[in-house]
Amino acid sequence: MKIDPKHLAVIEVIRTEASLTRAAEILGTSQPALSRTVSDLEIRLGAPVFDRGSRPWALTRLGEVLARQGATVLRAQARAAQEFDAFRSGARGRLRIAGPPFFTDGAVSHMLPDFHERFPEVAFELTYGYAEDLREAVRSGRADLAVYPLGIGEMLEDLTFTRLIDGRNVIVCRERHPILRLAYPRPLALLDYGWIMPPEGSPLAADMAAILSDLQMHEAEIVLHGGSLAGVLGYVARSDTLTVLPEAVALTVGPVHGLRQVPIETRTPSRPLGVLSRPTAELGHAARAFIEHLQTGFSRLFERR
Repeated sequence: MKIDPKHLAVIEVIRTEASLTRAAEILGTSQPALSRTVSDLEIRLGAPVFDRGSRPWALTRLGEVLARQGATVLRAQARAAQEFDAFRSGARGRLRIAGPPFFTDGAVSHMLPDFHERFPEVAFELTYGYAEDLREAVRSGRADLAVYPLGIGEMLEDLTFTRLIDGRNVIVCRERHPILRLAYPRPLALLDYGWIMPPEGSPLAADMAAILSDLQMHEAEIVLHGGSLAGVLGYVARSDTLTVLPEAVALTVGPVHGLRQVPIETRTPSRPLGVLSRPTAELGHAARAFIEHLQTGFSRLFERR
């Protein structure tokens, strides 16, 4: 025989409240209607669930068995409601984050563990891309948030841009690089070493080309083109090559890999770097909290410079 889970829950509520009146109020019905529900169930079962001769009603042995199952139903309902509320509020689910490869892996990913401690039910999905890809990912809903370098004069009328930092790039080398032994290193000294060029088509590659041009280093030797961030860091850490990294990445992973910023002033391109999203009102709680988490994280990072 199939028993409606609602009827099991009714039995448990009556047992817990020890009053038909209070049970009816909790269940959103009237006392007569609740009494009829119990009577109909007993007719179907062919056995009493409650001993009506006692005040308040006492459960029969069958009623006790059914009440235990009713308690399970109520717990499942409460849990389902919590799951739904958590999902709707954004405290649970998947947070999809897009961004430039080097910056995402070298800075943003290092801030995920602390956020996960606050929101343990939130999982992350990272994807990579550059300006046009990032805008389209947010517009199409493939990404909830995108870490985005805002172009000069760029307008994003249909999207929201939340500033994080003024993004600038720095030249990096290994800790024991010969150039760091110079009392007053000059730009001309940079020509003595090979360079690693970031992936073609990336804003970082364009910025590096601008830096080399500004330093009039048209004859710089490029020993490695492209590669992942891990590959670039490994190469620089084990050689006298130089490369250009976002300052936030250099501050985050530089100490771990034994890298230092080269103390030569360059007119590096600087642009606002922030989070691209749909209008804030459309974001879940976790997405809004993550933006605030990034703002706090980068603020602390640059305070330690």
